Amino acid sequence: MPRDPVGEAQTLQWTIAALNSLEMVTVPWWFLEVTGAKDTISPAGWKADLVTWRTC
Repeated sequence: MPRDPVGEAQTLQWTIAALNSLEMVTVPWWFLEVTGAKDTISPAGWKADLVTWRTC
């Protein structure tokens, strides 16, 4: 990390921006994990869930 205050601030800003962009990509994966929807990740699983949902 740069020693000068401006360089340090820019490095920190870029680091936070990079982490923030990764967060939005990983939120759906986290949600699937939390809800236990691992089996519905394939299109076949989505179709089965849709059929079940429509018949309820």
